[in-house]
Amino acid sequence: MTDSIDVLEKFRDLRREDPERDEAIERTAPQREVAGALICLRHAAGFTQGEMAEAVGATTADVSRLESTAGDLDLKILAAYLHACRARLQSADGPPPGPTNTE
Repeated sequence: MTDSIDVLEKFRDLRREDPERDEAIERTAPQREVAGALICLRHAAGFTQGEMAEAVGATTADVSRLESTAGDLDLKILAAYLHACRARLQSADGPPPGPTNTE
C-alpha cells in the first residue's frame, strides 16, 4: 500500500510544481472520466478492444482512441459502442431542460 501512496504523493507534487500541467490535468478530467466509463462498460460486456472494433465496424485504433483522451469523440462509433454494450447515454443530473416558451 505504501507504493501506491508514494505514487499519488509524487503525482500531487508534480501538479503543484507545474501550474500548466495542473491546468491540463484539470481540463482533461471530464474526458478521462468518460474514457474510464467506456472501458468499464466494454469489460462488463465481455469485449476486448478488437472484439468491440469488429462489433461496431471500426478499427481497434478507433476504439482505443474513443477510450482515451486523444482527439475528439466520434459520435457514430460512440453510439455503436454503447449499443454493443447494451448501454445508453444519460446525464448524471437528469435530462437536459426542454425548450422554453418565450412568449
